Amino acid sequence: MMPIKRHWSKIPKLYRDSRTPEKLSAHYQIEKGLAPQPMNADQGVRMPSTHDSPLTTRQGTLGLSTAASFLRMAVSANAVFALNSAAIVIGNCTNAALGFVFWWLAARSLSAEANGSASALISMMLLVAQLGDFGLATLLLGETQRHPGRAHGLIVAALLTVLALSALFGSVYCVLAGSLSLLGPFSQSSFAGTLFVGGCAITAFASLLDTALIGLLRSTLCMYRNSVFGIVKLLLLAAVVMVFPSMEGVSAVLFSWVGGICISLLLLLPFAWNYRVRVVRAPDFDLLATLNSKVIDHHLLNVSTQAPAIILPYVVAVLLSPEVNAAFYPTWMLITVALIIPSALTTTLFAAAAADPGKLRHHLRFSLVICGACALATGIFLLLFSSFVLRIFNPAYPEIAGSSLNFLGFGLLGVIIKFHYIALMRLRNRMRLASVWLGLAAIFELGMAAAGARIGGLQGLVLGWLLAIFIQAVLMSKPILEAGLGAEQHNGTS
Repeated sequence: MMPIKRHWSKIPKLYRDSRTPEKLSAHYQIEKGLAPQPMNADQGVRMPSTHDSPLTTRQGTLGLSTAASFLRMAVSANAVFALNSAAIVIGNCTNAALGFVFWWLAARSLSAEANGSASALISMMLLVAQLGDFGLATLLLGETQRHPGRAHGLIVAALLTVLALSALFGSVYCVLAGSLSLLGPFSQSSFAGTLFVGGCAITAFASLLDTALIGLLRSTLCMYRNSVFGIVKLLLLAAVVMVFPSMEGVSAVLFSWVGGICISLLLLLPFAWNYRVRVVRAPDFDLLATLNSKVIDHHLLNVSTQAPAIILPYVVAVLLSPEVNAAFYPTWMLITVALIIPSALTTTLFAAAAADPGKLRHHLRFSLVICGACALATGIFLLLFSSFVLRIFNPAYPEIAGSSLNFLGFGLLGVIIKFHYIALMRLRNRMRLASVWLGLAAIFELGMAAAGARIGGLQGLVLGWLLAIFIQAVLMSKPILEAGLGAEQHNGTS
């Protein structure tokens, strides 16, 4: 302050009138990066500094500056949200792209029956892992932020729990599959059965760990693990096909899948240590027990939500045939890949809004726009190129599927509404009520698909599924519109 006052009389009058010593001190701090730029109270944007070009010499400068400021504010407001979502998307997209190559190799190396049975078993493995998860993955999304000092112990306790439950449920399925002779040779293969049980346990473990990392806002680690998993499972399948050509097709796929997950988890450990994520920690079962009621609510909601999409390929294989499922599965994989961005956005929406409920409406609008664009693009792509995609996997697949799958992609427009509805119900702590309605919706969805399959084969199944999805979307849209168009919420239960 003293040097400024001492030389104040030497400053030209016109300049002096516009700047008092106090204002000059403020401008000095701004230009040296010691203070933030002043904000306009009405617009909330940066005012032009002394370095900005005069409006009289460059028309439109203020408009461009304002637009740029709004853009910077939008990016800044969604920075953590967008960066964590982007990490999930990149990892899942890498895994999905390599997954296409994985199933292409399986389609080229195995018979249609073996490939269809293997993809159906992978779907069942994911469902069993979902049952074994028991809602703990979604619980960790919110609770890791609310218990920062005990988060790592809670994560370890949850990991051990899902590992045991998933192995138990996988064993139960193998017994039932053997009794009912489901999917042919699998029910008589002890090696394939062992791989299936181990795969259920390790899949649930990896999925829970990924979700816990998202809850800690360490989604980059998920990106690393999913990318490694996609690479390793592809390399293992190629090695098995070349070195052990006599291995039964279903066992080869299961071995590659389970081995890929195990190796990806082992390679994740050093990265987790660098990010200060301690997965070797005493389990905090006491904290987990106190959250037991929330676990049940999350589990009911997860199962009722995700079961129809996971099990649909299995339904195709059982009700129609493994060969038809071999043709159906590549298109269903495209649907799954297209859901990566909506799933990442709505998952991060829950975690981000749980940490800062005041930004719910802003994040919700952002998520709806991006998800809607992805869904529409997927529907148009499959309408035009579904036969081309199937031909890449196997020249016989387009003949098996015909034109039945052309409109399958437009179902995503209804699925994204469901995803956002679920996120809102979690934030408002209405999981139990939502799980009842979504459970009924899941029964309705699978029932419509099964009825369509009985009446019209694969085309009937697709039409029944689409009709069920759009009916659900209409019924679930009201709370989303209220949250997206209403006033900004400042608590998670509003």
